[in-house]
Amino acid sequence: MENTAFKKPLVLVIFSLIISLNSIHSQEKEKNKESYSFQEVWRLTQKNSPAQKAILYEEKAIETGRNKASRHWLPSVYLNGRSFVTNDPGSVFFSNLGQRSVKESDFATKSMRERTSNFIDLNNNPYTNINTNNINLLAPDTLNNPGTGTFHRGTVGLDLPIYEGGAKSEITKAQEKALKAKGHEKQFTILNEYGKTAINYGEFMITEDLEKVLKNLKKSVDTILRGYQVGGASNPVGYSGLLGLKTLRNRVNGLIEENRSRRDGVREVIALNADPLPQNWKPEKRSIVAFANQNLQVNKQSIGKDSSSYTKAMVASAEVSESQANAEKAKFLPKVGVFTEGNLYGGNRSTATSYSAGFYVQMNLFSPSDYGSLEEAKMKSSADRARAEEAKRNEESQLTILLKASESLEKNIKLMEESSDLMNKQVGTSQKLFRNGSINALQMTEVLSRRVDLIIAKANAEREYLKVRAGLLSFSNQNVGAKNE
Repeated sequence: MENTAFKKPLVLVIFSLIISLNSIHSQEKEKNKESYSFQEVWRLTQKNSPAQKAILYEEKAIETGRNKASRHWLPSVYLNGRSFVTNDPGSVFFSNLGQRSVKESDFATKSMRERTSNFIDLNNNPYTNINTNNINLLAPDTLNNPGTGTFHRGTVGLDLPIYEGGAKSEITKAQEKALKAKGHEKQFTILNEYGKTAINYGEFMITEDLEKVLKNLKKSVDTILRGYQVGGASNPVGYSGLLGLKTLRNRVNGLIEENRSRRDGVREVIALNADPLPQNWKPEKRSIVAFANQNLQVNKQSIGKDSSSYTKAMVASAEVSESQANAEKAKFLPKVGVFTEGNLYGGNRSTATSYSAGFYVQMNLFSPSDYGSLEEAKMKSSADRARAEEAKRNEESQLTILLKASESLEKNIKLMEESSDLMNKQVGTSQKLFRNGSINALQMTEVLSRRVDLIIAKANAEREYLKVRAGLLSFSNQNVGAKNE
């Protein structure tokens, strides 16, 4: 029993240790990994994208505004409280009146001292005896100089708008459409960033492949130059061939340096956007056409039947302007509502309450700041509509161009790949002919130069093909979240 009790914790410790070691091994393996697929790079890029984070926050802000605007039909409730010291005659009197504790003495003024009744009786005879009217001769000036008092007042009220001319309803509609527009804008932003990442990744693939091809070509040129024995100045044909080969070598060296600079630059851009990535990471090995067909795939039959996210965002923005114009129009319509308010008054005399309830009608008859705002909103709405229509037409024309360019470039790249295979065979055959003297150095240089031209032309065609495919993808409404490969 004691051995069994001892073994259980030991097994748990060993099991936990194995899991920890496997986790550390997996992390180290991922850290030391050299080749990253495009979807892995895109997953990191999307996770770290400031543009996508910004538009997500904007979308949440609009959603919050939409929810706020949708509560316009709810009553507004307010509370106000104050405690103050004053010697203002009006404030003191009405504060006492609010306490329902106004006294007759509160109406006393100096003018009471000058009443005729203070001196003569009803028969217009002077008083011979002291009477109650004589007291007015000593009347205080309470109403005008009430002294200082401390008072308290609390108010709670409710305002329920019944009809606002449709202004708040139109604002709610505008927020709904703005949220819709932002959703389309977010989709377009993701597609656009996905396309840029794919172009950069494809450029990295092109430069990696191009470096190997150019280095092999440079090796061939160097081999020919080392074994070339008839390139003296006394032999014009041979010497010309030697100069041609050296010029070709310089050209290839320049292309290698240019390609290396381009490769390092695009790798840094990708690593910056998809941090963290190892310093010397490499892309997957695949042809550009195969890469595009997997990661930039679009349904060419359905594309164009529905507007792109960008155009949809433009149309939704135009609808926002239309709702805002309707809201401006509502400013000049009457507003009707009901209200109720309760007050609590306190002071050194008493405490009392009061209430008010009723309905109100408000109408903007003239306001300099609102004058012309309706016309301005209508013009803005019309302008946004025109821009949306322009975007739709441009999209149709660009889509036609891109579809044709995609087909043309894909065929061209396939032909170049076939030509590249044929050219490799030609180079090999020409090298044999050159070694046995059947062709001279100038002819060999011409063959190698055409090989260089084909290599560069193919790389440029692949770059253009990537841009075209990314452009086609931006016109689609596809979900380009990272996929598991």
